[in-house]
Amino acid sequence: MFRIYVSSTYLDLVGERRAARDAIHGLGHYAVGMENYSSSDQRPLDRCLQDVRSCHAYVGIFAWRYGFRPGGGQKSITQLEYEEARSRGIPCFLFLLDENAPWPRSRVPDDEQIQIKALRSMLSAEHLATYFQDATTLAQAVTQSLANGVKRPPNPPIPDILPYLCDRSEQEFALREVIRRLDPKRPHPVACLVHGEETEAHDKFLERLQKVIIPLLLPKETVGCVLSYRMEWPEIVRTASDIRRRLEVSLSKEVLASAMGTSEAVNSQLAKYSTPLIIHSHLITENWEQQGKTSLDAFFRFWQEWPELSVSQRLFVFLFVKYQTNSTIGSFRLRRYRRLNAELRAVLEKYDFRRSDRLIATVLPELRGPTLSETQDWARSKEVSKFCDTQALVTALSNYYAIWESQQKERFVPVRIPTDKLIPELVKFISQAQLKERVL
Repeated sequence: MFRIYVSSTYLDLVGERRAARDAIHGLGHYAVGMENYSSSDQRPLDRCLQDVRSCHAYVGIFAWRYGFRPGGGQKSITQLEYEEARSRGIPCFLFLLDENAPWPRSRVPDDEQIQIKALRSMLSAEHLATYFQDATTLAQAVTQSLANGVKRPPNPPIPDILPYLCDRSEQEFALREVIRRLDPKRPHPVACLVHGEETEAHDKFLERLQKVIIPLLLPKETVGCVLSYRMEWPEIVRTASDIRRRLEVSLSKEVLASAMGTSEAVNSQLAKYSTPLIIHSHLITENWEQQGKTSLDAFFRFWQEWPELSVSQRLFVFLFVKYQTNSTIGSFRLRRYRRLNAELRAVLEKYDFRRSDRLIATVLPELRGPTLSETQDWARSKEVSKFCDTQALVTALSNYYAIWESQQKERFVPVRIPTDKLIPELVKFISQAQLKERVL
């Protein structure tokens, strides 16, 4: 017996949903959907997405309503259910009401036609969708499609980001404390400096901020998604005013697709989004060698002078500082970079944000490789345990850390393995410890 998720708007498709569920039960499978907990379009998003992930297949039924958009977001809960199934590699079976089928005018809301037509067009382009005329033809189509197409996957798809959730709890806690300082009546940009050696997977930490950390810290405001824009770091210029001008041009190109936009124009465009936004830029030791403390001062001055945010805006700015430590650059340059890295760390340790009164700014704790204890806590987490045998993974990690420590010339307590060295091993251990059958 398979678990089949049935997704659709509700009020206009009660009979069709019943027909689809009966067809699924007739094949000996179990239908999962809003009837299990609430017969309403305004159903709980987290519960719906959790149910989607627990199923072997997804059945989507689409007529002429776009549906409820949780939290006032841009996407309906029905579209979010489909995207969750697609992102998880769950087989999707799409059924669209035929454009020529008779349909009550009351079930065709005028204010939703742009969105539902765009969604239907996207679905029909990406899938071999089946068209139905009524509940009877829908039931026949569901029966035929599922009878031919549903197979049990040997293992659930493992999210690419899973190994990178190993440990960033110190940074998450520090960001939580910063967010607590937000005044909902007078919002300011939240500017955070993230630093660590280039071995610490800065880009994956950015992905974690976007997909995991900020949604956890602002759950009611991230029902849809957290959008992200990159701001290219200016390399050659040295003066603070030049750096700020280059930052403005780069951001204008990203947000407005024009190099001529002002900060006011960019902010006006960003204010149209209903979810939090991330703007990120990246500075390496080489930049610091050319620009020095001027680069940091110019960056935070740029955001200190940023136009006033609207009450509903949540704007996060992250400057990622990467300490170059790769030995392939040569011994002379490596010694110079180590000296510069130490200088940069000392500046960050005492960086003064007191002049940034229109910013909520901080330096997050340095990104470092996880310890054995932190990595084993990750192995026991619910995110990992639903894919892997926890005990097998914990044992493999213990053995690997012991081998790593024995091979090091210098001994540190606790042992920390650089993230870029640890991740390939975690991927291998996950594969070896993966559960034989899907946990439903």
